[in-house]
Amino acid sequence: MRVYSASESDLFFVEMDGKGVVAKSGHPYEQSYISLLRVEGGRITLWREYFNPIRLQAALASLQA
Repeated sequence: MRVYSASESDLFFVEMDGKGVVAKSGHPYEQSYISLLRVEGGRITLWREYFNPIRLQAALASLQA
C-alpha cells in the first residue's frame, strides 16, 4: 500500500494491490485499486475507490464457464 497526501491537508490518495483466486473456478484475480480518502477529526468522511472493472468481469465470467 502506498499513501500520498494531496494539496489539501485532509485528503489522501492510496494505491493498493490485491491478489486472490476465485474459489469456485480457480481463476486468478489480481487488481490494483486507487482510493481517495478524506479524513476529518480522525474519521474517514469520504472514501471513493477506483479499479479496473474488466479484471472483475473476467473473474466473474469464470464462474459461468
